[in-house]
Amino acid sequence: MKKKLKLVGFVTCLIAGCYFWATPKNDLPSLLLENVEALAYGEHGDGGKCYGDGSVECNGDWVEMKITGISLE
Repeated sequence: MKKKLKLVGFVTCLIAGCYFWATPKNDLPSLLLENVEALAYGEHGDGGKCYGDGSVECNGDWVEMKITGISLE
């Protein structure tokens, strides 16, 4: 009886080990990746798109219009 219990425990550990070894790992949590992305954009987001010449300030330039908040994601 003890041998069967040891065998079942060993097989269970072997299966669990194979499962965890074969499962791909994401080394960096998604929250960390989002923080890195936010730091890359700076304080003002991605800056949007700047068009034309005019009286609207956009990333240090004066433009006619600035379009922000549009994404295909």
